[in-house]
Amino acid sequence: MGFTDNVHKQMGFIGKDIPTFESLEASGAEITSLTFTASGIGLTLDEIPRFLSTHDFYLYAKVKGLDVDVPIDKVTNAIISKPVDGEVRIKDRCFFPAYRVVYENGNPLIRIGKGISVALKEDEKRITVHTDRPDALSDFILEADFFIELVEQGELTLNG
Repeated sequence: MGFTDNVHKQMGFIGKDIPTFESLEASGAEITSLTFTASGIGLTLDEIPRFLSTHDFYLYAKVKGLDVDVPIDKVTNAIISKPVDGEVRIKDRCFFPAYRVVYENGNPLIRIGKGISVALKEDEKRITVHTDRPDALSDFILEADFFIELVEQGELTLNG
């Protein structure tokens, strides 16, 4: 959505309650897509998830029959999850083929497997590892093995 293209069309929403997804559906409107726009100057692709987790932005609905996207919600305190297709290894052993980086209030949290979280404490130059027991026994065995190996070796490698 181009802000400059739609700014004049959206003037009608100023000072009015923003319609919600539910109210649009209840009125019979057909929503064909949802989009958002966030403006930041000089951001790299790697900086966007952190930026989105610390700045408010609006969610827009494309409604069939309208030539303008309709603002339907203001998003604050977004939690952004970025999947990473990169191995999680300890020494020569690959435990997981991928992981996620979750940004909340600008802070990255690495999610590995079903129940392992690694918080990066950049200011203290350390990490904190938290585990939750997964439901499946096979996941529990793999993650317990990973955690024991992590404690014994004292290091892990991402994307290595």
